[in-house]
This record gives sequence, structure tokens and C-alpha cells, in this order.
Amino acid sequence: MSEERKSRYELFLEEEARKAQPTKRCSKCKDVKVLSEFSKNKSTKSGVQSWCKACMSEHIRIYKNPEDRFWKLYHSRTVRVGDCIEWNGAYGSSGKKKKQNPQCIWSGKKSSVRRIVYQLSIGELPNDMFVFTICLNHRCVRHSHLFKGTQADWETKCANSKARGDENGSRLHPDRLARGDENGSRTHPERLARGGKHGSRTHPDRVPRGDRHGARIHPERLARGESVHGAKLTANDVCTIRQCYTGERGQLLALARHYNVHPTLIGLIVRRKIWKHVE
Repeated sequence: MSEERKSRYELFLEEEARKAQPTKRCSKCKDVKVLSEFSKNKSTKSGVQSWCKACMSEHIRIYKNPEDRFWKLYHSRTVRVGDCIEWNGAYGSSGKKKKQNPQCIWSGKKSSVRRIVYQLSIGELPNDMFVFTICLNHRCVRHSHLFKGTQADWETKCANSKARGDENGSRLHPDRLARGDENGSRTHPERLARGGKHGSRTHPDRVPRGDRHGARIHPERLARGESVHGAKLTANDVCTIRQCYTGERGQLLALARHYNVHPTLIGLIVRRKIWKHVE
């Protein structure tokens, strides 16, 4: 058998084998192809993509440039609301108040959509600069509403955007505040973390102890001596008590009556159990 007739015979066998396999029409090029030429997709009824691998590869090559891919994602994930263009894609938290921050994948990692829009449409942005919105809408990603600033500008913006006085929500809508039996701890007590579910039990390593405790890190913030609420003695009184005490019988009672305190307190001062910071 010649090489030409052998190749024709092999093509015939391949054609017969292809006819025996299940096929599907590509919705892009409209050609009927076997299922092996389609990528898998469990969300569809057939279990494969509607486009074949060749059409999908050609389509992806159109957006090979990362900037083109981002603007394609930008226009598909945004909607116009008034003067703003709001992001309908993924969000992340930022700051103590956990405000929503538009995010997407850029250069293989999560990045802020506002920073990407600013860099592509306005100009370069250093890492120590922030991007703010003049409309105070945390969902807005319109490039004309963006401007850059420093950390101090960010803190000033947050301070100026707080509602104060009669503009505060508790003043505008006092009926919406949950009080008494309407509080979340009363309406859903099962959601409170108690016993073994408490954070100090589940993550004991997060509880500050020893040298990590606030009393060790910032001892100047502790209320001591005269700064303690309800203190009856001063530092001069403590020094005088320690100088006058000689250990004679009845001297604790006499000092307690003189300073109008309990004799136990005088004993603790003399033994330096309390007022340790006073020499």
C-alpha cells in the first residue's frame, strides 16, 4: 500500500471515529466540532463552554494588553448612578470602619480600582499617596471624581466627613437606635461568643499578657496616686506617714484618725504594698 493511499485510509478512520464521538456547534464560528475541542464548564448543561478552544484563544489574544483587559472589566463592572460611576465588582475593607473599597486583580495581586484608574487615566501615583473621591461616594470610580493626597489629607477628610451635632444619625433618627429589648444582644443572644467560643479562648495568643500588656507598654497612662478617682491622700501625705511611722503600738490607729482613713490603708502604705511610685 502506497503512502498516499495509506494516509487517505488513516484520514477515513479518523473521520469515522470523529463521527462516532458526540459533537457540539460552536456559538462563535458556527462549526460542528467534537467535545474534546471545547473547554470544560460544569455550570452548563453540556458540561463544556459554548465557544471552542480556538475561538476562545483568539478572543483572549485581543485583550493580551493588561490595560485593555482592565478597561474591558471596568466597563462591564460599572454602572452610572447620577454623576458617579459605581463599581459593581469585588469590594474589600479599608480602615477601622470597614468601608467598602473597590478592588480587582492587577499584576497578579489585589489592587484598588481607584488607584488603577488614576494611574491609567490621570498620571503616576506614588505608593505613599492616597486616592480620594470628591463626591464622598465610596463606590465611585469615575476618573474625574478622583484626586490624590497624603496621609494627613486622608485623616482630615475622614474628620470632616463625620456627622456632628444635629446632623448625626442618632439625632436625625433616634427611633432607629436599638435599645433595651431591641438590642442585638437581647434579640439574638445565641450570636454572642461565650465560654469556649469567646475570642480569649479560641485565640489566647491574641490576648496581651506580660510585656505586651498595655500597663507595661504605656505605664504613664495608668491612673496612680492622686489621679485615682476617690483618692483621699496625696503624695506628701504618704511621705509624711512613712516618715512618722516608727512601729509603736497604736500608731497605725492614730495616723488613720488623723488622715480620716482606715488603719488597713495606713498599714499597706507603710509596707509599700500601695503607692509604690512614691519614695
